[in-house]
Amino acid sequence: MAFEFAPIQASEQPDLIHFLVKSFRAYRARICFRPEVIYWKYFAHHPEWKNARSFAVKQDGQIVAHGGVWPVRLVTPQSEIKAIHLIDWAASRSAVGAGVHLLRKVAGLADILLTIGGSRDTRNLLPRSEEHTSELQSL
Repeated sequence: MAFEFAPIQASEQPDLIHFLVKSFRAYRARICFRPEVIYWKYFAHHPEWKNARSFAVKQDGQIVAHGGVWPVRLVTPQSEIKAIHLIDWAASRSAVGAGVHLLRKVAGLADILLTIGGSRDTRNLLPRSEEHTSELQSL
């Protein structure tokens, strides 16, 4: 079946928590999976971002990839740049390509996509500026 990209609604919070716990192979009791923390990260008002901050790729109605938007405002002498940091990015291994599909869709929501850390697989999937590739590889 085809992938469907859509924002996650607050009513889907239990499904999101289940998906993240399973994807990260984590304990459900961790603070980061508490409903109030998930609500704060994705559904509470944010002064820098008026749109949805939790996005999923679904297949047959089930979440197979997730990424969260953490808004960042970069200010230069010439302008303000709308940037986002992708958080809680995860994809089911059973849905090949879902994570990349989600990355491309979320990246289109801002001028710049920032990502800090991540696994080697994650870093290999991210687009890089050729100008900074050798600099990044030396880190």
